[in-house]
Amino acid sequence: MAEPTTIRILTIDPLPLVHAGVRQLLAAFPDLQLVGEAFDLHVALRLGPARAATVALVEIDALGPEWPAALRRLLEALCIPLVVFTLEADAEGVREALRAGARGYLLKNTRPLALAQALRSIAAGQQVFAPEVLGITFSAQPREPGVETLTRREREVLALLAHGLSNNEIGARLCVSRATVKFHCGQIFAKLGVQSRSQAVALAYSHNLVPRLIAEAEPVGQRPLRGTARARSA
Repeated sequence: MAEPTTIRILTIDPLPLVHAGVRQLLAAFPDLQLVGEAFDLHVALRLGPARAATVALVEIDALGPEWPAALRRLLEALCIPLVVFTLEADAEGVREALRAGARGYLLKNTRPLALAQALRSIAAGQQVFAPEVLGITFSAQPREPGVETLTRREREVLALLAHGLSNNEIGARLCVSRATVKFHCGQIFAKLGVQSRSQAVALAYSHNLVPRLIAEAEPVGQRPLRGTARARSA
């Protein structure tokens, strides 16, 4: 039986205690390894490639006041999933992080096992959000999402997005080209008023749309769908 692939974690945080805490926590999980500890953006840009990190936990306070731009720069340079890992969340901050390309948003009160599971989900291509983050972010939105305007095929694509499938995987599942999947994603984003797949998935989960979408999408294939992780803090 093949051993699981090791997930190589880069932590980006201004506090040494946070790095030490994450290091100690990950020591309990053989498939998770802390390979780099950066205290600011510049060190992260150097350490990420040098240590071959595959996932980064990012405290946005480490990136300075212009952290959304710094997060985009980090994503472009490292080409690995970035997860915001911070003390608290506000609606606009979460939306800014998602617009900048973050694959998830976790709080530092996340329990060890939940954090480990979240890191595995991120490495598998899924999104992760603390339950409090979903509630804070999308309860503040004044309007309901335009799900009722989605076509059946767009609902199928959204359901598959919610389960972490890539555009290529969705195309294979629906027997359409990657370009067609990208077109459907663009239509979904426009109708839901979002700018990324992470935002679309978070919006679907926050309004409890995923069970309905999954039921509608079931006829498109037999392979079991992968679930998007929602980290539990309790």
